[in-house]
Amino acid sequence: DTPNESDGVLSIPPDHGQCSYCGSIMPQLRLLMHERHCATSNFKCPVCNRCFPKSAEKKHHFIAHELLRCECGEEHSQLALHHHQLTQCSKRSVNCPFKWCQLSFPLDQLHHHENLCGRKQVSCPVCSEDVSQLELEMHLEAFHLVEVNKLDWTKPIGLQTFSYKPKEPKFKCH
Repeated sequence: DTPNESDGVLSIPPDHGQCSYCGSIMPQLRLLMHERHCATSNFKCPVCNRCFPKSAEKKHHFIAHELLRCECGEEHSQLALHHHQLTQCSKRSVNCPFKWCQLSFPLDQLHHHENLCGRKQVSCPVCSEDVSQLELEMHLEAFHLVEVNKLDWTKPIGLQTFSYKPKEPKFKCH
């Protein structure tokens, strides 16, 4: 049977009781036998007050309550550690946001990488002028009328065939 809840207060139907180990609600006639079975087969975790089979006691404690240190220095239970490492950890691996760069870095090193990656000087594959990586896309589009939205930034820029617009460029290259 399921307990009735109203306003967050547990109400137990007449002639029913609640197991002191697992919290199950059942007819009073079955409760004594159930509690004896629960006492010998289960354990109630003193940390979270949840009931588990005795065979799972050590595993439960390790997974749910024993703290493990993340490489960033924070401590979490095994259950929380995986989530932390995927979503919050300063050492989690993230991709460089620049489309020409295919590298991954720990989050706490990404800002430094972005500064270096964007300022890196590259040679324009059309005119050989040195431009920063950040300015290359604008340079190709403004000075050489390259349709940059059609470039595959995962491949080296010098190995690609360019699609040119059929009009005069807005600016003249040096």
